[in-house]
Amino acid sequence: MFQNALFERKEQFSIDMKNRNIQIKILDVDQFYNEAKELDQKGLKVSILAINPSIIVISICFSETLDLRFALEVEGIFPELRLKQDLTMVTHGKQIELDGTQRELLYTVSEPENIEKLLIVRGPEGSGKTILSMEILKMKLSHYIRKFKLSARTDGKSKIKVFVCGWYNGKDRVVVLLKQLMEETKDISDFCDLQLKALADFKIQTIEDFQLKISEIEGKSFEQTIFFMDELYPAFPSHQWTKFKPKPGQDFVLSIRHAFHDGKFQRSSNPQSKSIDVQENLIYCQLSKPYRCTKQVIDFMYYWLIHSPQEDEFYKQKSFVHSKGYFDGPTPLWIEVPIVEVFIEYVNSDQQLKDAKDVLVLFDIDYEATSIHTLRRHCLNKNWRFYSENEAMGSEAQIVIIYDTKKIQFESLSRAVHQLIIVTTPATKRLVQNLHFLSKSWFQK
Repeated sequence: MFQNALFERKEQFSIDMKNRNIQIKILDVDQFYNEAKELDQKGLKVSILAINPSIIVISICFSETLDLRFALEVEGIFPELRLKQDLTMVTHGKQIELDGTQRELLYTVSEPENIEKLLIVRGPEGSGKTILSMEILKMKLSHYIRKFKLSARTDGKSKIKVFVCGWYNGKDRVVVLLKQLMEETKDISDFCDLQLKALADFKIQTIEDFQLKISEIEGKSFEQTIFFMDELYPAFPSHQWTKFKPKPGQDFVLSIRHAFHDGKFQRSSNPQSKSIDVQENLIYCQLSKPYRCTKQVIDFMYYWLIHSPQEDEFYKQKSFVHSKGYFDGPTPLWIEVPIVEVFIEYVNSDQQLKDAKDVLVLFDIDYEATSIHTLRRHCLNKNWRFYSENEAMGSEAQIVIIYDTKKIQFESLSRAVHQLIIVTTPATKRLVQNLHFLSKSWFQK
Protein backbone atom coordinates (compact mmCIF):
# COMPACT_ATOMS: atom_id res chain seq x y z
CA MET A 1 0.00 0.00 0.00
CA PHE A 2 2.79 2.40 0.95
CA GLN A 3 4.60 1.79 -2.33
CA ASN A 4 1.46 2.20 -4.42
CA ALA A 5 0.41 5.40 -2.68
CA LEU A 6 3.80 6.92 -3.23
CA PHE A 7 4.60 5.97 -6.78
CA GLU A 8 1.41 5.23 -8.76
CA ARG A 9 0.57 8.93 -8.80
CA LYS A 10 3.79 9.62 -10.70
CA GLU A 11 4.18 7.17 -13.52
CA GLN A 12 7.68 8.34 -14.39
CA PHE A 13 8.92 7.29 -10.96
CA SER A 14 7.57 3.79 -11.47
CA ILE A 15 9.19 3.53 -14.89
CA ASP A 16 12.48 4.81 -13.54
CA MET A 17 12.43 2.34 -10.66
CA LYS A 18 11.78 -0.52 -13.06
CA ASN A 19 14.57 0.54 -15.41
CA ARG A 20 17.04 0.87 -12.52
CA ASN A 21 15.82 -2.30 -10.82
CA ILE A 22 14.95 -0.34 -7.67
CA GLN A 23 12.78 -2.24 -5.23
CA ILE A 24 11.21 -1.26 -1.93
CA LYS A 25 11.02 -3.92 0.76
CA ILE A 26 9.06 -3.36 3.98
CA LEU A 27 10.22 -5.12 7.12
CA ASP A 28 7.98 -5.11 10.19
CA VAL A 29 10.44 -4.52 13.04
CA ASP A 30 7.78 -5.12 15.69
CA GLN A 31 7.93 -8.87 15.06
CA PHE A 32 11.50 -8.91 16.40
CA TYR A 33 10.50 -7.53 19.80
CA ASN A 34 9.23 -9.85 22.52
CA GLU A 35 6.67 -9.00 25.21
CA ALA A 36 9.42 -7.53 27.40
CA LYS A 37 10.32 -5.18 24.51
CA GLU A 38 13.65 -6.95 24.03
CA LEU A 39 14.99 -6.91 20.49
CA ASP A 40 16.02 -10.08 18.68
CA GLN A 41 19.14 -8.54 17.12
CA LYS A 42 20.32 -11.66 15.35
CA GLY A 43 16.93 -12.37 13.82
CA LEU A 44 16.64 -8.79 12.59
CA LYS A 45 20.19 -8.91 11.21
CA VAL A 46 19.52 -12.09 9.24
CA SER A 47 16.34 -10.61 7.75
CA ILE A 48 18.07 -7.37 6.71
CA LEU A 49 21.06 -9.17 5.19
CA ALA A 50 18.66 -11.38 3.21
CA ILE A 51 17.23 -8.19 1.66
CA ASN A 52 20.74 -6.72 1.13
CA PRO A 53 19.53 -3.09 1.07
CA SER A 54 21.35 -0.09 -0.37
CA ILE A 55 19.31 2.36 1.72
CA ILE A 56 17.48 1.82 5.02
CA VAL A 57 14.63 4.10 6.09
CA ILE A 58 13.41 3.71 9.66
CA SER A 59 9.85 4.69 10.54
CA ILE A 60 9.36 4.11 14.26
CA CYS A 61 8.01 5.87 17.30
CA PHE A 62 10.51 8.04 19.17
CA SER A 63 12.69 6.15 21.59
CA GLU A 64 14.98 8.08 23.92
CA THR A 65 17.48 5.24 23.96
CA LEU A 66 17.49 4.94 20.17
CA ASP A 67 17.69 1.20 20.72
CA LEU A 68 17.02 0.15 17.15
CA ARG A 69 19.61 2.51 15.71
CA PHE A 70 22.30 1.32 18.08
CA ALA A 71 21.37 -2.31 17.46
CA LEU A 72 21.88 -1.83 13.70
CA GLU A 73 25.20 -0.10 14.42
CA VAL A 74 26.45 -2.93 16.64
CA GLU A 75 25.45 -5.59 14.12
CA GLY A 76 27.44 -3.88 11.37
CA ILE A 77 24.41 -3.06 9.19
CA PHE A 78 24.78 0.74 9.20
CA PRO A 79 28.61 0.64 9.04
CA GLU A 80 28.47 -1.52 5.91
CA LEU A 81 26.04 0.86 4.19
CA ARG A 82 28.19 3.90 5.00
CA LEU A 83 31.37 2.18 3.85
CA LYS A 84 29.71 1.18 0.57
CA GLN A 85 28.69 4.79 0.00
CA ASP A 86 32.22 6.05 0.75
CA LEU A 87 33.75 3.40 -1.51
CA THR A 88 31.44 4.32 -4.38
CA MET A 89 32.40 7.99 -4.04
CA VAL A 90 36.15 7.36 -3.71
CA THR A 91 36.25 5.10 -6.78
CA HIS A 92 33.72 7.20 -8.75
CA GLY A 93 31.38 4.24 -9.08
CA LYS A 94 34.04 1.76 -10.19
CA GLN A 95 33.68 -0.20 -6.95
CA ILE A 96 30.36 -0.34 -5.09
CA GLU A 97 30.77 -3.42 -2.90
CA LEU A 98 33.16 -3.89 0.03
CA ASP A 99 35.93 -6.40 -0.44
CA GLY A 100 35.71 -9.63 1.51
CA THR A 101 38.13 -8.57 4.24
CA GLN A 102 36.33 -5.31 5.05
CA ARG A 103 32.93 -6.96 5.22
CA GLU A 104 34.22 -9.94 7.19
CA LEU A 105 35.84 -7.62 9.73
CA LEU A 106 32.60 -5.74 10.39
CA TYR A 107 30.64 -8.90 11.08
CA THR A 108 33.48 -10.53 13.01
CA VAL A 109 33.61 -7.56 15.38
CA SER A 110 29.81 -7.58 15.71
CA GLU A 111 29.85 -10.99 17.40
CA PRO A 112 29.15 -10.66 21.16
CA GLU A 113 32.38 -12.45 22.08
CA ASN A 114 34.44 -10.05 19.90
CA ILE A 115 32.88 -6.61 20.25
CA GLU A 116 35.00 -5.62 23.28
CA LYS A 117 38.31 -6.94 21.95
CA LEU A 118 41.23 -4.69 21.02
CA LEU A 119 41.16 -4.04 17.26
CA ILE A 120 44.29 -3.50 15.15
CA VAL A 121 43.96 -2.54 11.47
CA ARG A 122 46.93 -2.31 9.12
CA GLY A 123 47.15 -1.80 5.38
CA PRO A 124 48.84 0.22 2.64
CA GLU A 125 48.03 3.84 1.86
CA GLY A 126 44.51 4.28 0.49
CA SER A 127 43.21 0.92 1.72
CA GLY A 128 40.54 2.49 3.94
CA LYS A 129 42.13 1.88 7.36
CA THR A 130 40.88 5.10 8.89
CA ILE A 131 37.28 4.99 7.75
CA LEU A 132 36.90 1.26 8.46
CA SER A 133 38.33 1.71 11.95
CA MET A 134 36.05 4.70 12.52
CA GLU A 135 32.99 2.61 11.70
CA ILE A 136 34.07 -0.02 14.21
CA LEU A 137 34.54 2.72 16.81
CA LYS A 138 30.86 3.61 16.26
CA MET A 139 29.90 -0.05 16.63
CA LYS A 140 31.73 -0.25 19.96
CA LEU A 141 30.13 2.97 21.21
CA SER A 142 26.65 1.67 20.34
CA HIS A 143 27.47 -1.60 22.08
CA TYR A 144 28.40 0.10 25.35
CA ILE A 145 25.37 2.38 25.26
CA ARG A 146 23.15 -0.69 25.02
CA LYS A 147 25.23 -2.73 27.47
CA PHE A 148 24.91 -0.12 30.22
CA LYS A 149 21.27 0.68 29.25
CA LEU A 150 22.13 4.35 28.94
CA SER A 151 19.86 7.12 27.87
CA ALA A 152 22.15 8.04 24.99
CA ARG A 153 21.73 11.80 24.83
CA THR A 154 21.91 12.34 28.60
CA ASP A 155 23.81 9.48 30.23
CA GLY A 156 26.27 8.93 27.39
CA LYS A 157 28.28 12.11 27.96
CA SER A 158 28.82 11.34 31.64
CA LYS A 159 29.42 7.59 31.32
CA ILE A 160 31.40 7.06 28.10
CA LYS A 161 34.61 8.85 27.07
CA VAL A 162 35.88 8.58 23.50
CA PHE A 163 39.38 9.75 22.57
CA VAL A 164 39.95 10.25 18.85
CA CYS A 165 43.68 10.65 18.35
CA GLY A 166 45.91 11.46 15.38
CA TRP A 167 49.60 10.67 15.69
CA TYR A 168 52.50 12.80 14.52
CA ASN A 169 56.22 12.98 15.17
CA GLY A 170 58.56 15.98 15.06
CA LYS A 171 57.61 18.38 12.29
CA ASP A 172 54.79 16.16 11.04
CA ARG A 173 51.43 17.70 11.79
CA VAL A 174 47.97 16.27 11.69
CA VAL A 175 45.90 19.39 11.06
CA VAL A 176 44.24 17.92 7.98
CA LEU A 177 43.93 14.48 9.56
CA LEU A 178 42.24 15.81 12.69
CA LYS A 179 39.89 17.87 10.54
CA GLN A 180 38.90 14.69 8.73
CA LEU A 181 38.43 12.80 11.99
CA MET A 182 36.32 15.65 13.35
CA GLU A 183 34.01 15.35 10.34
CA GLU A 184 33.76 11.60 10.75
CA THR A 185 32.79 11.84 14.44
CA LYS A 186 30.07 14.49 14.18
CA ASP A 187 27.34 11.88 14.40
CA ILE A 188 28.56 10.44 17.72
CA SER A 189 29.34 13.66 19.60
CA ASP A 190 25.84 13.71 21.15
CA PHE A 191 26.25 10.26 22.68
CA CYS A 192 29.59 10.44 24.48
CA ASP A 193 32.22 12.74 25.93
CA LEU A 194 34.24 13.13 22.73
CA GLN A 195 37.78 14.53 22.68
CA LEU A 196 39.99 14.92 19.63
CA LYS A 197 43.67 14.82 20.50
CA ALA A 198 46.89 15.14 18.52
CA LEU A 199 49.60 12.85 19.86
CA ALA A 200 52.80 14.86 19.53
CA ASP A 201 55.96 12.75 19.56
CA PHE A 202 53.98 9.76 20.80
CA LYS A 203 56.92 7.38 20.61
CA ILE A 204 56.22 3.85 21.75
CA GLN A 205 59.13 1.44 21.82
CA THR A 206 57.39 -1.26 23.85
CA ILE A 207 53.97 -2.36 25.04
CA GLU A 208 54.87 -0.95 28.45
CA ASP A 209 55.50 2.46 26.84
CA PHE A 210 52.05 2.36 25.31
CA GLN A 211 50.37 1.47 28.60
CA LEU A 212 52.16 4.33 30.34
CA LYS A 213 51.19 6.84 27.66
CA ILE A 214 47.55 5.76 27.79
CA SER A 215 47.50 6.36 31.54
CA GLU A 216 48.81 9.88 30.94
CA ILE A 217 46.10 10.59 28.36
CA GLU A 218 43.10 9.07 30.11
CA GLY A 219 42.66 11.43 33.07
CA LYS A 220 39.21 11.30 34.68
CA SER A 221 37.76 7.83 34.95
CA PHE A 222 34.54 7.03 33.04
CA GLU A 223 32.42 3.92 33.13
CA GLN A 224 33.84 3.14 29.69
CA THR A 225 36.67 4.74 27.73
CA ILE A 226 37.26 4.02 24.04
CA PHE A 227 40.53 5.02 22.38
CA PHE A 228 40.62 5.49 18.62
CA MET A 229 44.17 6.09 17.37
CA ASP A 230 44.96 6.80 13.75
CA GLU A 231 48.37 6.65 12.07
CA LEU A 232 49.90 4.99 15.13
CA TYR A 233 53.52 4.01 14.48
CA PRO A 234 54.87 1.66 17.15
CA ALA A 235 58.48 0.53 17.08
CA PHE A 236 57.55 -3.11 17.55
CA PRO A 237 55.86 -5.69 15.29
CA SER A 238 52.11 -6.18 15.49
CA HIS A 239 52.19 -9.65 17.02
CA GLN A 240 53.47 -8.11 20.27
CA TRP A 241 50.06 -6.53 20.84
CA THR A 242 48.99 -9.89 22.24
CA LYS A 243 50.87 -8.85 25.39
CA PHE A 244 48.79 -5.72 25.85
CA LYS A 245 46.21 -5.95 28.64
CA PRO A 246 43.82 -3.00 28.76
CA LYS A 247 42.49 -1.94 32.13
CA PRO A 248 38.84 -2.70 32.96
CA GLY A 249 36.66 -0.11 31.25
CA GLN A 250 39.13 0.49 28.40
CA ASP A 251 38.67 -0.42 24.75
CA PHE A 252 40.89 0.32 21.75
CA VAL A 253 40.65 0.73 17.99
CA LEU A 254 44.13 1.17 16.51
CA SER A 255 44.80 2.09 12.88
CA ILE A 256 48.52 1.52 12.36
CA ARG A 257 50.84 2.92 9.72
CA HIS A 258 52.06 0.41 7.21
CA ALA A 259 55.70 -0.14 8.10
CA PHE A 260 58.41 -2.31 6.61
CA HIS A 261 59.79 -3.42 9.97
CA ASP A 262 56.52 -5.06 11.00
CA GLY A 263 56.87 -8.81 10.88
CA LYS A 264 54.14 -11.18 9.76
CA PHE A 265 51.39 -11.54 12.32
CA GLN A 266 50.91 -15.02 13.67
CA ARG A 267 47.77 -16.27 11.98
CA SER A 268 45.12 -18.37 13.60
CA SER A 269 44.49 -21.91 12.49
CA ASN A 270 41.41 -20.85 10.52
CA PRO A 271 42.36 -21.19 6.82
CA GLN A 272 39.34 -19.15 5.76
CA SER A 273 40.52 -16.02 7.54
CA LYS A 274 43.86 -15.14 6.00
CA SER A 275 43.54 -11.40 6.57
CA ILE A 276 41.74 -11.44 9.93
CA ASP A 277 43.16 -13.10 13.01
CA VAL A 278 40.86 -13.41 16.03
CA GLN A 279 42.72 -14.10 19.25
CA GLU A 280 41.79 -14.18 22.89
CA ASN A 281 42.19 -10.47 23.56
CA LEU A 282 42.40 -8.88 20.11
CA ILE A 283 41.38 -8.89 16.48
CA TYR A 284 44.07 -8.20 13.89
CA CYS A 285 43.13 -7.17 10.36
CA GLN A 286 45.50 -6.82 7.42
CA LEU A 287 44.10 -4.88 4.45
CA SER A 288 45.83 -5.12 1.09
CA LYS A 289 43.54 -3.57 -1.52
CA PRO A 290 44.12 0.16 -2.18
CA TYR A 291 41.15 2.21 -3.33
CA ARG A 292 42.54 5.71 -3.50
CA CYS A 293 45.26 5.58 -6.15
CA THR A 294 45.46 4.36 -9.73
CA LYS A 295 47.73 1.49 -10.79
CA GLN A 296 50.15 3.99 -12.31
CA VAL A 297 50.47 6.06 -9.12
CA ILE A 298 50.93 2.96 -6.96
CA ASP A 299 53.57 1.54 -9.32
CA PHE A 300 55.51 4.80 -9.21
CA MET A 301 55.24 5.07 -5.41
CA TYR A 302 56.91 1.73 -4.88
CA TYR A 303 59.39 2.20 -7.70
CA TRP A 304 60.46 5.43 -6.06
CA LEU A 305 60.66 3.71 -2.69
CA ILE A 306 62.89 0.94 -3.98
CA HIS A 307 65.23 3.25 -5.93
CA SER A 308 65.52 6.10 -3.43
CA PRO A 309 69.04 6.90 -2.19
CA GLN A 310 70.13 4.37 0.41
CA GLU A 311 71.02 7.07 2.92
CA ASP A 312 67.36 8.14 3.00
CA GLU A 313 66.41 4.67 4.18
CA PHE A 314 62.85 5.04 2.89
CA TYR A 315 62.81 1.34 2.18
CA LYS A 316 63.01 0.68 5.94
CA GLN A 317 59.91 2.69 6.68
CA LYS A 318 57.33 1.02 4.48
CA SER A 319 56.04 -2.43 3.77
CA PHE A 320 56.19 -3.89 0.28
CA VAL A 321 53.08 -5.94 0.99
CA HIS A 322 50.50 -4.20 -1.17
CA SER A 323 48.17 -4.62 -4.09
CA LYS A 324 48.98 -3.19 -7.49
CA GLY A 325 45.70 -1.30 -7.59
CA TYR A 326 42.59 -1.78 -9.67
CA PHE A 327 42.03 1.45 -11.58
CA ASP A 328 43.90 2.90 -14.52
CA GLY A 329 45.02 6.50 -14.89
CA PRO A 330 47.69 8.64 -16.54
CA THR A 331 51.40 8.08 -15.99
CA PRO A 332 52.84 10.38 -13.27
CA LEU A 333 54.28 13.53 -14.79
CA TRP A 334 57.63 15.23 -14.08
CA ILE A 335 57.96 18.91 -15.05
CA GLU A 336 61.18 20.94 -14.91
CA VAL A 337 60.78 24.73 -14.78
CA PRO A 338 63.31 27.53 -14.18
CA ILE A 339 61.01 29.67 -12.03
CA VAL A 340 57.52 29.44 -10.53
CA GLU A 341 56.06 31.88 -13.09
CA VAL A 342 56.84 29.42 -15.87
CA PHE A 343 54.95 26.70 -14.03
CA ILE A 344 51.96 28.99 -13.56
CA GLU A 345 52.00 29.73 -17.31
CA TYR A 346 52.04 26.00 -17.95
CA VAL A 347 49.06 25.49 -15.61
CA ASN A 348 47.07 28.25 -17.31
CA SER A 349 47.72 26.79 -20.76
CA ASP A 350 47.29 23.08 -20.01
CA GLN A 351 43.79 21.86 -20.86
CA GLN A 352 43.58 19.50 -17.89
CA LEU A 353 45.03 21.78 -15.22
CA LYS A 354 43.53 25.13 -16.09
CA ASP A 355 39.99 23.89 -15.44
CA ALA A 356 40.81 21.38 -12.68
CA LYS A 357 38.93 21.81 -9.39
CA ASP A 358 40.13 19.01 -7.08
CA VAL A 359 43.84 19.84 -6.86
CA LEU A 360 46.24 19.61 -3.93
CA VAL A 361 49.62 21.37 -4.12
CA LEU A 362 52.29 20.24 -1.65
CA PHE A 363 55.47 22.18 -0.88
CA ASP A 364 58.50 21.95 1.43
CA ILE A 365 57.74 23.40 4.87
CA ASP A 366 61.30 24.80 5.08
CA TYR A 367 61.03 26.49 1.72
CA GLU A 368 60.38 30.18 2.45
CA ALA A 369 61.24 31.60 -0.97
CA THR A 370 59.17 34.23 -2.70
CA SER A 371 58.22 31.63 -5.30
CA ILE A 372 56.20 29.73 -2.72
CA HIS A 373 54.22 32.85 -1.85
CA THR A 374 53.59 33.41 -5.56
CA LEU A 375 52.38 29.84 -5.97
CA ARG A 376 50.19 30.12 -2.87
CA ARG A 377 48.39 33.16 -4.32
CA HIS A 378 47.86 31.29 -7.58
CA CYS A 379 46.37 28.31 -5.73
CA LEU A 380 44.07 30.54 -3.70
CA ASN A 381 42.81 32.19 -6.87
CA LYS A 382 42.02 28.80 -8.39
CA ASN A 383 40.55 27.47 -5.11
CA TRP A 384 43.21 24.76 -4.95
CA ARG A 385 44.37 23.38 -1.61
CA PHE A 386 47.93 24.36 -0.65
CA TYR A 387 49.65 22.44 2.16
CA SER A 388 53.16 21.71 3.28
CA GLU A 389 54.21 18.10 2.71
CA ASN A 390 54.09 17.53 6.45
CA GLU A 391 50.36 18.31 6.42
CA ALA A 392 49.56 15.83 3.64
CA MET A 393 48.41 13.09 6.00
CA GLY A 394 44.64 12.71 5.90
CA SER A 395 44.22 14.54 2.57
CA GLU A 396 43.66 13.40 -0.99
CA ALA A 397 42.85 14.94 -4.37
CA GLN A 398 42.23 13.90 -7.97
CA ILE A 399 45.41 15.78 -8.92
CA VAL A 400 48.38 16.16 -6.57
CA ILE A 401 51.26 18.49 -7.44
CA ILE A 402 54.49 18.15 -5.43
CA TYR A 403 56.29 21.41 -5.98
CA ASP A 404 60.04 21.86 -5.62
CA THR A 405 60.68 19.80 -2.50
CA LYS A 406 64.18 18.73 -1.41
CA LYS A 407 62.91 15.18 -0.95
CA ILE A 408 59.71 13.47 -1.95
CA GLN A 409 57.85 11.89 0.94
CA PHE A 410 56.18 8.56 0.29
CA GLU A 411 53.10 9.82 2.14
CA SER A 412 52.77 12.70 -0.33
CA LEU A 413 52.82 10.42 -3.36
CA SER A 414 49.97 8.39 -1.91
CA ARG A 415 47.65 11.41 -1.76
CA ALA A 416 47.09 11.41 -5.54
CA VAL A 417 43.86 9.71 -6.63
CA HIS A 418 44.21 10.10 -10.42
CA GLN A 419 47.15 12.28 -11.53
CA LEU A 420 50.51 12.82 -9.83
CA ILE A 421 52.72 15.72 -10.95
CA ILE A 422 56.24 16.38 -9.66
CA VAL A 423 57.68 19.84 -10.33
CA THR A 424 61.37 20.66 -9.92
CA THR A 425 63.46 23.84 -10.30
CA PRO A 426 67.23 24.36 -10.21
CA ALA A 427 66.84 24.80 -6.42
CA THR A 428 66.20 21.08 -5.94
CA LYS A 429 69.43 19.77 -7.46
CA ARG A 430 69.56 16.47 -5.59
CA LEU A 431 65.97 15.59 -6.36
CA VAL A 432 66.52 16.48 -10.01
CA GLN A 433 69.51 14.15 -10.14
CA ASN A 434 67.45 11.33 -8.68
CA LEU A 435 64.63 11.96 -11.14
CA HIS A 436 67.08 12.02 -14.04
CA PHE A 437 68.17 8.58 -12.93
CA LEU A 438 64.60 7.34 -12.62
CA SER A 439 63.57 8.86 -15.93
CA LYS A 440 65.64 6.36 -17.88
CA SER A 441 63.56 3.47 -16.61
CA TRP A 442 60.26 5.03 -15.55
CA PHE A 443 59.24 8.34 -17.09
CA GLN A 444 60.52 7.33 -20.52
CA LYS A 445 59.09 3.81 -20.55
